[in-house]
Amino acid sequence: MSEPFEELVHTINRSWIERDFAKLGKHLVPDCVLVSPDFKGRITGRAAVVKTYEEFMSHSEINEFKESELAADVFGEMVMVTYRFDMTWTSGGARSTVAGHEILAFVRSDAQWKVAWRTQVPRG
Repeated sequence: MSEPFEELVHTINRSWIERDFAKLGKHLVPDCVLVSPDFKGRITGRAAVVKTYEEFMSHSEINEFKESELAADVFGEMVMVTYRFDMTWTSGGARSTVAGHEILAFVRSDAQWKVAWRTQVPRG
């Protein structure tokens, strides 16, 4: 069951990497939630979540982004997806690297799977 979600996750990631924020927004439910990796902060609402990607990409260039180890667990009209990511980017002349896992909750909305909740767990 993870195969259709591999393509969906890849499409979502390509949309923000390619700065197609309108496309990204189409993959989010209106009241989606983004939770910070430390679980202390929350951003609610499609526009606010998309804005975080816009702000990051306004000063960043993605050098490399890899997705792997995707798993999907289906619970009726809800799916939990986890995958490993490895990313290298340049911002303000400095090159940075991060690796970890992303956790996404998808729900059916308008006959499509859309992100309702997202967080990342960085690898130590």
